[in-house]
Order: sequence, then C-alpha cells, then structure tokens
Amino acid sequence: MSNPIKILSLGISQSNFLSQLYGDLKKKFPEYTVSVNQFFDLSNGQINNKSIFDQHYDFDRVRISQIESYRSFLQLAFTNIFWEILFFELSQNKSLKKAYYFLRSFAYNKIVAEKYIIPLKYDVFHFHFCNPLYLKYLHFFPKDKKIVCSFWGSDLMRETGITNVFYVKKALEKADVITIQNQELAEMLYCKYGREFQNKTKVIQFTLHEEIYEMIDTLRDDKKKIIEFKLKYNIPTGKTVIAVSHNAFRANNHLLILSQIEKLEENLKNRIVILLHLGYGREEEYLQEIDFFCKSTKLDIVLIDSFFDARDTALLRLSIDLMIQMPISDALSGAMTEILYAGNQVYAGAWLPYGILRRNGIHFDEVQEYHELPIKIQDYFNNKDVIKSLNKNNAFQIRNFLFPDKTTSDWNLLFKDLTTN
Repeated sequence: MSNPIKILSLGISQSNFLSQLYGDLKKKFPEYTVSVNQFFDLSNGQINNKSIFDQHYDFDRVRISQIESYRSFLQLAFTNIFWEILFFELSQNKSLKKAYYFLRSFAYNKIVAEKYIIPLKYDVFHFHFCNPLYLKYLHFFPKDKKIVCSFWGSDLMRETGITNVFYVKKALEKADVITIQNQELAEMLYCKYGREFQNKTKVIQFTLHEEIYEMIDTLRDDKKKIIEFKLKYNIPTGKTVIAVSHNAFRANNHLLILSQIEKLEENLKNRIVILLHLGYGREEEYLQEIDFFCKSTKLDIVLIDSFFDARDTALLRLSIDLMIQMPISDALSGAMTEILYAGNQVYAGAWLPYGILRRNGIHFDEVQEYHELPIKIQDYFNNKDVIKSLNKNNAFQIRNFLFPDKTTSDWNLLFKDLTTN
C-alpha cells in the first residue's frame, strides 16, 4: 500500500479542471485525499461531482479581530516582504495611505495562511490560476511546505503589467513545481517571469472529462439520436452547423467572427446555421450585444444557454460540422478537443498555442486574420471529403496523449516525486 498523500487545492476552484484532475487521480490511486477552498461547480452539478473532495473550506470568510489584525501588521513590518511591497507600491504612485491599507490586507492573508491553512498539515498545497489574487496566501508559506503552482492559460496570456509580474514572480519563487500545459506557454512563462523558473517547470496536461469522449464513441454513428438532439434545440437538420466558440465570454470574439461570416456569398449563407453555445461566462451587457446582432443579421443563428450533461455534450459535439475558435488567448480548449475527437473540423486562430496538437498528429486548420474566414469556410465546402479524411485519425491520436491513463499518471508521478524528496 502506497503512503497516503493529502492535497489542498487553493486559488481558483472552478470545476472544469479540478473535478476531472482530482476525481480521476483518486479513482486510480486511492491513497490520495483532496480538499478544496471555495469550490465552484461551473456546470451546476450536471457533470461534476462535489463529493470527490474530502473537505471543503472557505478561508476568505475567516473572521479576524482588530487586535489580531494590528498584531499581524506589526509582525509583518519586521519582514523583508513588508518593505519590498511598501517600496513597490509607492513606486507605482500609490499614496502612503493606500499602500498602508494594501499592507493591512497582506497582514490579514498572513494570519489566514499561518493560523488556518498551514496547520492543516497537507502534504501538497496546489495553487491554481497564477495571478496575485489567487496566490495571496502563498507568500506566507514556510520553505518546508510542498507547493505546486499551476497556470491555466489566461492567467499567463491575458493578465499582465508590472504589478502582476512583481507579485506572481515573488509567489513562484516559493513554489517547488510550476505546471504549464504546453511548451509554447512555458516559453511565455520564462519571457514574462524569468528563465530561472525553467528548472522547476513541468509541461503537463490537465485531465479531461473522459465520460464525454466515451459518449462520443457510443453515439457517433447514431444518426437518429443526433437528429433528435438537433430538433430539440431547433438546429436545422439540413444545414452545415458552424459553432462559434463554446461559451459566452467576450474574449471569444463572437461578434468579430460573425461579422466576417456575414460576408459569405448568399448561396453559402443559405447552407449554414451558426450555433452559439452561451452556457457560461454570461455578462449581461455582452449578451445584449450578441442579441442585437442576431436580430439585425440575415444569418441563421441558434442560441443555446443550457448546461449539458456528458450525453448531450457528446451529441452537441457530433452535431457540429465546423468550429471557429479564435479567442484572444487559450491554453487548450476542451470543447475544441471534443469536436476534433468527434471527427469534425476546427478553424483556430494561428496565435493560439495549439502546437501540441500538431506535434501529436491531430489535424485542424489555422486562420491568421479574421478577414480570412469567408475564404476558409468556402474552402471547407469545396474540400469537405478531403478534410473528413484528414480528421478521421484525430480520435485515436487524442486518446493516445490526452486521456487520463496518460495525464493522471503524470500528475501522480509529480505528487509522488514531490512528497518523497
């Protein structure tokens, strides 16, 4: 029997990565116990299972007395980090008063870390999403604690500035291991925070939700169920379905993409339906902008705002003929990978770090500029049979390098190496 390993997940705690990663880890290696701070079920409980976590915490709700807060502030004043932060904040043109209140918040984080988190005696403290907010407790961990910091993608690519670099770099210096999802992102990390982190950085994939892929395999030849799904969600069965991204976040550039699709010749526009799955990331102002576009365009657009379980997610992926994935940034989209696994086509922004897919023999196409989209869509109709032939091995290749047998074993080795050294 292997030695037990206790992990506490800190930082961002939304379910889309955590439930798969820790759930499969515990399923394959029962010596693990995993607890979480502020768990947020992104799918409203339809896919993810909260019960995989052994304990649930909410450290941000810890009540600190004024006396304890002042005492912590005075203790902090006798540390190097206090003066480093003070001089940094003043150098960013903050007033002494604002710098003082900012340091008071650090003193609060110090109490929470030292009094409520560290005494729990977990073997590994796993911080997710590396920005200053989600790494705030890490500054006060002693050197003997085993710490993993995992970048998700947008934390590296979308969050920047002097303040971000200062606080994230200080936190990363305390980490034993930094994880990143592909080599392109690792290079961004070194350029942004320093190449000195190269020796502690591991390229490792998050574990995907295998049930969806199993359902795709089960349903991929069931034309009747796919048609029933389309009819249920008012997706025309006689048209080519083009999915524009996979959620409602503004950073996915739906309107930029749609404005280019509008430029297609009329005969092509009549052959397509645009699918917008806006299940999460819903910002009311942006949804209104999308609604205004939908009412003013002649494009056939279907809006879906439902969360789906594994079966309906699989049917959705099988219903899509072509996905356009051109967000500002992304690490590796699960929805896109599922569509590729279903054998369907993806046009992705050439700036996105999807080289890991190409290196593993997975076929998709890239678009350098938004204005190229009408030509790409025309090419899709002209070469549909060739594209389907190129895509037919995608499922096999994805299974080989992204399925839990590979990724969960990698995480297990990481945690085992960390806790035995």
